[in-house]
Amino acid sequence: MPADAPRPDPEFKAWPEQELRRIGIWCCGGLQESLAARRLLNTLHATHPQASLIVLGARDALAFFEMDERVAAFLPLNALEPPRPTQGRVARYLENRASFKKLRGLQLDACVSVMPVDNETLYSQIKRSWRLFVRMLAFRPERAIAVQPLLANPVSYQAEALQPGPQAIAYANQVYHHAPPRCVKVLVYLGKATESLSVLQQREEFASQLIQRRRSELLGTMGHELFVSTLVVTTGNRLLRRQLTANLGSLTLVNWNQLIGHMAYVDWVLPVSPDITAIAAEMGRQKVIFPL
Repeated sequence: MPADAPRPDPEFKAWPEQELRRIGIWCCGGLQESLAARRLLNTLHATHPQASLIVLGARDALAFFEMDERVAAFLPLNALEPPRPTQGRVARYLENRASFKKLRGLQLDACVSVMPVDNETLYSQIKRSWRLFVRMLAFRPERAIAVQPLLANPVSYQAEALQPGPQAIAYANQVYHHAPPRCVKVLVYLGKATESLSVLQQREEFASQLIQRRRSELLGTMGHELFVSTLVVTTGNRLLRRQLTANLGSLTLVNWNQLIGHMAYVDWVLPVSPDITAIAAEMGRQKVIFPL
């Protein structure tokens, strides 16, 4: 099987523990891929406790690993970022090749790649980069495994809760410092900026109606008023940011790190997007999900 083909049943236990000192986890910045990489950490930490686990990821993925004690290091890779608008395939290949040469010093004994699933274009780009990476670092075929997010947890082990990092806490402190006293902090996460605008608008309308209809339940017996934060996760795409600001109501554009910071502070989360339910579960904060 080619090294870049996602495998349905990765057998990490078959890797000889005594020979593996450093294992890499290759992770692009998507939510499902990052959560899958965290599940891989659970598995690899249990099956190879002596190995150092090094995450090679897109910069956006750092929010999911910076406080994880199982991660020996997080190394951002341009190869896992979307290509720049003016960057051709040859230029990207040469850039990736130069960066992969530097990674030889890591002396990785094995590596697992979590491949993107909801973007065919990105999947093709990441697959080409992964193939070059495997060739440049001269992995044996059985030591370079590509998996799909839904198949990235072959064995269930005790997970470490996702924790916000210092920047996430500082950001959330700044946001909620101005919240009125005895308010109930409500988070409405509409989704990612790359999702359909009509879907984001439908979620915003649903959340607004839900708040009006069940305001007393949200307030409970202690709250005097609601402090609602409506969020969309986006990257540095300026055109997309302008479109969202123009077409949606009062919202805040955040990155994954800032969203996780919000999650550490809120009293209620309206689950209008399935992504936020997954993040709450990863943080061990299922109780803040408001029952619909």
